[in-house]
Amino acid sequence: MLFPRLVSRVGQIGRPSGEAERHSSAWPRLAVWACTVPSPPTPAVFEPRFYVLLQGAKRLIFGQRELHYTPGCYSISPLGLPFTGQILEASGDKPYLGLELAFDKDLLTQVVLEGPEPHQDAPQWAVVEADDQLFEPLERLVRLLDTPQDLATLAPLVERELYYRLLRGPMGGNLRRIVRGSGRFAQVQTAVDLIRREPERTISVEELAGLVGMSVTSFHRHFKAATALSPLVYQQQIRLLEARRLLVTGVSNVTEVAFAVGYASSSQFSREYKRMFGTPPLDDRAKASRYS
Repeated sequence: MLFPRLVSRVGQIGRPSGEAERHSSAWPRLAVWACTVPSPPTPAVFEPRFYVLLQGAKRLIFGQRELHYTPGCYSISPLGLPFTGQILEASGDKPYLGLELAFDKDLLTQVVLEGPEPHQDAPQWAVVEADDQLFEPLERLVRLLDTPQDLATLAPLVERELYYRLLRGPMGGNLRRIVRGSGRFAQVQTAVDLIRREPERTISVEELAGLVGMSVTSFHRHFKAATALSPLVYQQQIRLLEARRLLVTGVSNVTEVAFAVGYASSSQFSREYKRMFGTPPLDDRAKASRYS
């Protein structure tokens, strides 16, 4: 009964009515994704967070790797990873429902430093099945949304328990990577942070490798192992995702956006944008104008 009760409560938060939409909750780190229709493949970034699918079906493509979610499955990303997501099953009678929890870095650090060592072979890329030990604190966290006066005091306690359960589970290694990445992963994380912080900056693989203290060959190999993309493709996708964000918020025209994310040629930008998103940037800019 625990899982159906959680699905029912989350459905009341999401209240889906069409295409995929993110619904915030009274707890700022907790959000619901919901829709009543399947979606086409859509590029986005999987930020470091916990994500569990409660109803429907979805697939995620990272480079050449593909992950499939079914109800009760979850994953944790240790890095900001560009991916293409597609909701495969959703309807009015049985909407797609997913729950997303961003991490409180200070609280997570406490749990990781005080908690048990995670599985040494914890996978970085995986979708795994949750159990009632995970669903129980998750359901309590969702239930707390009904009593806002209790949230500030009790929600961090429930989150702490949830982090502990995740640390003990098969994806616990990714929590440790988020808190204190070590070795080659930490070096890749430094490069990823730089690319995401300055998407407009053109940084060669040689420069990135030098900045993190690795040989070009080793850096390229470990970067692709961590992100499923080469450094240059990762940088290109981050640029284009930032460009789309600027376009749909309506703050700039297509040419300005192209230059803002580091393209010297607006025509090259338009070609690569259409290749990634399936529509030219002008269409997304026009769509944003209609709703502004």
